[in-house]
Amino acid sequence: MSQAKAQKTVSYKGYTAIVEWSDEEGCYVGNSVGIAHTFIEVRGATLEEALADFADSIEWHLEECERDAT
Repeated sequence: MSQAKAQKTVSYKGYTAIVEWSDEEGCYVGNSVGIAHTFIEVRGATLEEALADFADSIEWHLEECERDAT
């Protein structure tokens, strides 16, 4: 497995996702880990784009949790 294809761990605000390069999809793909009742998919042409996608998804998740709490 080349370095580009190795799994990477990305974190944002204490949340974590595991991403890896997908030759089939031609981008980084991955999923969140450890978030109860929620599945967050990660995608990006670069690792930086995957992290930005994850950050956006976490912000959305936190907003939804806040709405549900009120």
